[in-house]
Amino acid sequence: MADGDRKTTLIGGERCPGMSYSDLLDLDTRKVPKFLKDESIEHLGSEPLAADRYTSHEFMRLENEKMWRKVWQFAAREEEMPDPGDNVVYENAGRSYLLVRQEDGSVRAFHNVCLHRGRKLALKSGYQTELKCPFHGFTWNNDGSLKEIPCRWDFSHLNDENMQLPELRVDRWQGFILVSEDPDIKPFKKWAGPATKHYERWKLDECF
Repeated sequence: MADGDRKTTLIGGERCPGMSYSDLLDLDTRKVPKFLKDESIEHLGSEPLAADRYTSHEFMRLENEKMWRKVWQFAAREEEMPDPGDNVVYENAGRSYLLVRQEDGSVRAFHNVCLHRGRKLALKSGYQTELKCPFHGFTWNNDGSLKEIPCRWDFSHLNDENMQLPELRVDRWQGFILVSEDPDIKPFKKWAGPATKHYERWKLDECF
């Protein structure tokens, strides 16, 4: 087929004339997986972006409000916290999270904040047998359940069940540990769509 006869318009917009990525895959001597040929294009126009997208405090506030709390975020690698009690402090967009390896090998993630006066429970990653606030000594078990309140008689109004550390959603993929504040978010592989298929044979969980 002559170059002039090639279809240059895809769903949602146009692309440069000439051989496409799919055309190149068709020339491969080995059959290419179908997902590599899937195309999903949304034409967003070609107008230049305003510079305030990179400098505006208001735009950053909107990103923090509408995006960061509603997506999966890569917070740690499995090899960073191999043993029970190992923890990782992950911070982004003004939020602080604390990931803790559990006795059964699972990972739980909490908002890194004491429920008493709001101080961070941990300032750096490491190992802990408990999560203890250095301010007043409020202490939680590594599963987020309340362990101890100093001078308990002063806090008779507090219910242990209501003092469970607030948790985030956690998912794990190819050695990556991901967190999200959105309780209704889809599991990472469904959320990311076909993108994860491109890495199925990379064995990233065997790398570090």
